[in-house]
Amino acid sequence: MTTQTQFNSGAKLRHDFSDQLQVRYPHPTGENFDTWVSGEEVMARLNTAVRERLIKSFSNKNWNQAKEALRDEMDKGKQSAKRKLKNRLAGKVTDVMGDNIFGSTLADNIRGTDSLDDPHEQEKQLWQHRLQDPDFRAIVLDLAWINLRGTMPEEGPAAVPDDWV
Repeated sequence: MTTQTQFNSGAKLRHDFSDQLQVRYPHPTGENFDTWVSGEEVMARLNTAVRERLIKSFSNKNWNQAKEALRDEMDKGKQSAKRKLKNRLAGKVTDVMGDNIFGSTLADNIRGTDSLDDPHEQEKQLWQHRLQDPDFRAIVLDLAWINLRGTMPEEGPAAVPDDWV
């Protein structure tokens, strides 16, 4: 039976489409086992793990360090909120003006991105970059293992006991 360690060391990952990540495990028998994992679910689990680490880190700090870390987190939250609001505004601009050169350029300027780059290519590069992160990769492999566990055959031929004397 394939173990999770064998699976994790042999599995290959790639961005397939939208937020779907394809995980392929080339089994020693030559058969490929594929499954797909939602990038949204991976990001949610990763964000939860980051928040858990942050909460634990607060318990190890003195009062001044905790206040400073809280200020930093609040600044990060403000930046994230601004980015999300810009994306929503850009989406509304595209809806109103249409997906033409003017609407797209204005929406890209609101987002602060280069309008010459293909947005699908930008998204693919973002997912490819995330696949290089060890924490992200570990969560993807855990979810893929949950999907494929028990579906793979034995690693090698069943060992027949040698009873010849």
